Amino acid sequence: MTGPRQERVALSTGHAVALPLETEATATGAVFAGDASAVRAALPAPLAPLRIGPGRAPVVLVGVGYRRIGDGAMAPYDEFGVLLPTTHHPEDGPLGAERAVFRHGVGAYVDWLPVTTDPGCALGVEVWDYPKAVCEIDSSDERQRRRVTVGADGERIAGLSVDRVPTVGRRVSATSYTGRGPVREIPHRLDGRIGGWPGGGSLALGSHSRADRLREFGLTDGQRALFRVCFDGRFVVERGELLPP
Repeated sequence: MTGPRQERVALSTGHAVALPLETEATATGAVFAGDASAVRAALPAPLAPLRIGPGRAPVVLVGVGYRRIGDGAMAPYDEFGVLLPTTHHPEDGPLGAERAVFRHGVGAYVDWLPVTTDPGCALGVEVWDYPKAVCEIDSSDERQRRRVTVGADGERIAGLSVDRVPTVGRRVSATSYTGRGPVREIPHRLDGRIGGWPGGGSLALGSHSRADRLREFGLTDGQRALFRVCFDGRFVVERGELLPP
């Protein structure tokens, strides 16, 4: 019995990866209340934002550390994601985003995805068209908290502080979206220890110009998280498909 067919992709850095790409990673993130109008304006058609209250939409910030990429295709690297929870089912009507949560599940549009290495950047840009850039990312663990800081040009962009949460072993499917014309839908599979809990996270915004993008989404310095999440295990990324315009 044969396994799923794999596609081999060569990168401009001289590295090569097999798709679907299997990685081992740990992730810590938090959900913040952002401005719904600003989130909607950032999403390309046919994506629609979720709503968590009058004029409010979720914005997710997450720090990821990759221990293994494929069969050791490149050195481990860190990543910081700015994600906008979304759905792409406009046929559900004016309240489609909320109805689609129950019918189709939730995905996340990737607004920004900085990483710490050039090969990690090339991987995301050349394979999936993720909006990656090479930045400075520092992660540290305290007794009951994990801190992730992203910066560039010697200036801080954002700092994420997330309290630890209990985890359970689970297998979960997820979806990300990237690009603007057309949009690519990318399936993910997570198999490992996963946890989530209300509150327990905070955001610090820096002086770098890139922090202004987070302010545009209605995020503020010192803002408290609505929810926090963590994951540790196997993370598989499919090639994905372009959505119809």
